[in-house]
Amino acid sequence: MMDLAEAAVSVGIPGRTNVMLEENRRHPRDFFGQGRIRVNLFKEDGSPVVPGITNKAKFLVALAAAIPKLPNRIPRLEAIKRREEAMKDQIMSAMAGRPMAPPGMGPPPAAAPPAAAAASAASSKPKKGGKGKIKRKPKKK
Repeated sequence: MMDLAEAAVSVGIPGRTNVMLEENRRHPRDFFGQGRIRVNLFKEDGSPVVPGITNKAKFLVALAAAIPKLPNRIPRLEAIKRREEAMKDQIMSAMAGRPMAPPGMGPPPAAAPPAAAAASAASSKPKKGGKGKIKRKPKKK
C-alpha cells in the first residue's frame, strides 16, 4: 500500500492534497488486503494535476514504471527475502533426520523396463484368424 502512495508522489502528484491513504478500508471480496489509496488526478477546475496524466490508464502505467525505482522498496524486499530464507532453513532443519515417507511405506514401485513393456504389449494383441472375429447372427428371410 505504501509503495503505491510513494509511487504516486514520485510521479508528480502532490501528496497532501491529492493522495489519500485509508488504511482501515477493505474490499469485501479481499478480506486480508487491507487499505485503500485514493488519488485525485484533476484539479477543481478540471485540468490535470500532472500534465501527462489525463486518465486512470495513463496513471497506472506511470505507477508501474515508478514502483521499481522507489528507494525504500529494495531494502524492504531484501528483508522479506531474508525472513523467508530463515523460515525455510528452520523448516529444513526440523525435517532433517525424518523419513520422507510415512513409516511402513517403502519407495514407489519402479517402472518396468522398456523391453519388458514392449514384450507384454505384443503378447496382448489378438491373433489373426477366426478366433478374434465377431460372429454375427444370420439375417431372417
